[in-house]
Amino acid sequence: MTVILQPKDIDPGTSSQKSCLTFGERLFLKTCCYNPPRPRRVRTLEGVQDTDHFAAEYEHSYGPQVWDVIRGKEVLDLGCGEGGHVLALAARGAGHVTGLDTLPEFQNAEEEGRRRDYPVTFIGAGTESLPDASYDVIFSHDSFEHFAQPEQVLAEMTRLIRPGGRLMIKFGPPWRNPWGRHMGGTVRRDRPWIHLVVPERTVMRVQSVYHNEPVLKERYADLPGGLNKMTVGRFQRLLKNQDGIRIEQFYVKGLYGIQALAGIPVVREFFASSVRVVAVRI
Repeated sequence: MTVILQPKDIDPGTSSQKSCLTFGERLFLKTCCYNPPRPRRVRTLEGVQDTDHFAAEYEHSYGPQVWDVIRGKEVLDLGCGEGGHVLALAARGAGHVTGLDTLPEFQNAEEEGRRRDYPVTFIGAGTESLPDASYDVIFSHDSFEHFAQPEQVLAEMTRLIRPGGRLMIKFGPPWRNPWGRHMGGTVRRDRPWIHLVVPERTVMRVQSVYHNEPVLKERYADLPGGLNKMTVGRFQRLLKNQDGIRIEQFYVKGLYGIQALAGIPVVREFFASSVRVVAVRI
């Protein structure tokens, strides 16, 4: 049986918060957001213990040859998040893995790494304190769309990689993807591209009310972890402007595996599900 939700059925946010919204914002809240509100995921120790799961994600992103690339090497996972991929890299043969993130949410992975006696280190800071040419392989997995200064991050990755070392970058969905807003817990999936139509201020104010946040935010950059509206074209330009690297592979994956759409420059912005890059330090 299909249940049609009426406006009165939707009750995210407090009454005082919703009273701050305009009519158009309340309409967006009622017609484009999940009801009831989806709870935010709780980070647990169990959530990082399945290294096979995280290894499968890396194989899907970079191919099975990724384990040959990291075997016995000094590896950096830049923007490591909760740290599950760091543990997977160590479990699959990396010499040592450093997980770095300015939002230190990797405590569970750090604990699990100690328990398993894995060669891993976690750092809750930026890259500034790391010495030049420290790593053989640097990963950035599903992070480049979140960095506030992606050009600076790529420059730092180039500084930190040793000559001949590899930068392994994968991110997605890009900004103009149907769900490039990265709001899977707020905006309904059956509202594709809505973030390209509705003003940023409207979406973010509604997002704030929906999650009962004390301050109404107005920019995508203010989302937890940030969002910089990274498109395929912008990322290509970023790579082109970075000295000291040679691009070995630039691959745009089409939505639902339809690669014909990913091959058309303008169209692919709207139908790209992810971007994968392998670059070598020269």
